[in-house]
Amino acid sequence: MTSDVQLTLAILQEVFAICQLDRALPISAWSLQGFFAVARTQDKLSIMCTQAVIPPTADISIFAISAYNTDYVLVKQSVLKRAVQVLLQAGHQVVPASLTYTAS
Repeated sequence: MTSDVQLTLAILQEVFAICQLDRALPISAWSLQGFFAVARTQDKLSIMCTQAVIPPTADISIFAISAYNTDYVLVKQSVLKRAVQVLLQAGHQVVPASLTYTAS
């Protein structure tokens, strides 16, 4: 089965994660290193950043995020191979982490 919209996806070398924190907490300096995204709702604070900077006690999940010209589809490392297979079967392209991809 193929999709009407075909995407080219690049596998990044960095490992990202999302932390769910209490809304009242300030945004911690540890989360503001490298690529990161912050979302605050009425009851939660979510921070997406590289996994290496997250304190070991943080509650971690996965999600997708969009920047102006790039979308990041984050999957668990344990299911990465299966996710790539499904995306390829749907007609998308997946670029290995060793190759640099530039959006046109």
